[in-house]
Amino acid sequence: MKPVTNFKLGLFALAALASFVVAALALGLHTRRAPSSEYHTLFDESVQGLDIGAPVKYRGVTIGDVARIEVANDRRLIDVTLAIDARADRRLDLASPPPALRAQLASQGLTGVKFVDLDLVDGARAAPTRPGYLASRHSLARRLEDQTEQLGDSLPAVLDDARATLHHLDVVLDDASRQRVIEHLVAALDEVRGAVAGARPLAPRLAAAIADARDAIATIRELATRLDG
Repeated sequence: MKPVTNFKLGLFALAALASFVVAALALGLHTRRAPSSEYHTLFDESVQGLDIGAPVKYRGVTIGDVARIEVANDRRLIDVTLAIDARADRRLDLASPPPALRAQLASQGLTGVKFVDLDLVDGARAAPTRPGYLASRHSLARRLEDQTEQLGDSLPAVLDDARATLHHLDVVLDDASRQRVIEHLVAALDEVRGAVAGARPLAPRLAAAIADARDAIATIRELATRLDG
């Protein structure tokens, strides 16, 4: 029984070793990198959350991954090395990229994991070209942050303009109120002029009545004197 048992154990060990070798070869073939081309892009912002091995995408299609992340020589920009699949490189002709092509940081879903996204930007001016470099632009989060800061900087000027506009509106309303008062005075004067003009034809009759009244008073006085006599 022992020789049979030893044979089975040996066979089992050989089978396990063969399985290990096959798995190692399969893993090696799987992890072996496909031919790729390296390009550099410089980001003028924090790359927090971007790790080596993060995807590089062209309009949402994965074309490579991040090979290295380093601080540039100016100690301000971040130099990110992109390993682009050779076939995608030839298809997109990244050696002569279109002027509107830009690399930017993007976040993947709700996890916040960052990747590098290559996309065409409408209205982008032609960027200086360097062999092996791809132009970049600020991420959406950074652009929103910059716009918020600009809005905060311009807010005092906006408030000053608003105050000046309100002051001008007050002046206009005051002028309008004064103008209405003047219009009412002019209308009243016109009515007075009309009344005076209407009374002028009655003036001769009034003078004649007054003269008649004076004559009647004189006659009454004369009669009274005679009666006294």
